[in-house]
Amino acid sequence: MRVLLALAALLILFGVVKVIGAIGGKLAGSKETEAQTEAVTEVETEIETQAVTKTISPFTMAFAGDVMFSEDALDSYEDRQLNGLFSPGVQEVFSNADFLMLNEEFPFGTGGTAADKQYVYEVDPSYVSIFQDMGVDVVSLANNHVLDYGADVLKQTFSSLTTAGIKYTGAGNTVDEASSWQSFSLGGANVAVLSASRVLPSATWSVESSQPGVFSAYDTTILVRQIKAAKQQNDLVVVYLHWGTEKTTTPEDYQREMAYELIDAGADLIIGSHPHVLQGIEYYNGVPIVYSLGNLVFDESMSQGAILTVDVDSSMNLTLKIVPIGASNYRTYVKDDDAAQEGLTFMESLSTGITISEDGTVMIGSGSSNSSTSAQITETAGESAASAAADTTAAQEADSSEEGAADAEDAEVEEAEPAAEEAEPEADSSEEGAAG
Repeated sequence: MRVLLALAALLILFGVVKVIGAIGGKLAGSKETEAQTEAVTEVETEIETQAVTKTISPFTMAFAGDVMFSEDALDSYEDRQLNGLFSPGVQEVFSNADFLMLNEEFPFGTGGTAADKQYVYEVDPSYVSIFQDMGVDVVSLANNHVLDYGADVLKQTFSSLTTAGIKYTGAGNTVDEASSWQSFSLGGANVAVLSASRVLPSATWSVESSQPGVFSAYDTTILVRQIKAAKQQNDLVVVYLHWGTEKTTTPEDYQREMAYELIDAGADLIIGSHPHVLQGIEYYNGVPIVYSLGNLVFDESMSQGAILTVDVDSSMNLTLKIVPIGASNYRTYVKDDDAAQEGLTFMESLSTGITISEDGTVMIGSGSSNSSTSAQITETAGESAASAAADTTAAQEADSSEEGAADAEDAEVEEAEPAAEEAEPEADSSEEGAAG
């Protein structure tokens, strides 16, 4: 009996020891888990603190419109280098900016087969040096001329720009490449730029139809998705669009609708090209839309054009400034005195809900700051349409009085594509033999 009692006591003691051990293990595990949680929390807090305390230094971006180097323009460059194409004032605008983007309305290449259209452009790759001299950081290739001499020449364009250290967006060898954005570190901020074209001669130019090709904006599904993705990874998203109707100073309804959609997706600034004349500026939900900057280099002469500079402060507020430009003998210059004020007044007359000061600063309403983060303007589609209708009349009156003579000169050499090209590209192919 004593032996049995002793064995029972030993078994009870062993069980108690196991229970105590298990409890101790749980307590230790709990402390370890708690320690790990605290460590993770500390790391997350540190990351959040770093994000909140990210230091941004002010920087300046510059945007120009359509560029095409004709034989005469290239001769001017050969004779006087950059001075043959741009006045010291224009060159100063470029050099003062930390970033420069424009629309390359031609391919760099040799050979190829010309497209069946009235106006086709091709520039020898050696002249990529012009962009280098200008300080161009990135070009948009999303337009209706970059495939003028076919896919092989477009590939030459890719390699010419890459070799020169110049980035490009809006065209590529695949859909992913053509629709991707380019990122730049400016003042400690990550800035993404991407481009797309709403003007194509044929559906076959779209990278979704054949490769290489152009990123099309006729359907905005991919573009919206890319803007949303870029917004998650960058501090500022710029969208450069080829759209509108040539020689028309008033945006089409679809331009406004598309701009609003892209801003709702996360775009912080929208720049337009293709009309070859100025179109106005407006703000939607505090975000600026510059519908068209006109030409930078294209024809022998130009009466009204603009370079846009965007000053970004440490709080990521944007201040837009219009630099009025003109051109004579294929040389672009900054306007001054009365000519500059006439250019600024003309741009203001084309715009909705903004004023432009004597130094070119764009202001929301009357004398207010145009900060894209602090100023919030909420326009409904109906309100915007009403404003657009009122602006159309003013723009047409201003255009007829101030640009009539220039249009007569420009019409001799500048492409005049029919309104049919602004419809879906499937409908454009039949027109392409008579238009560029």
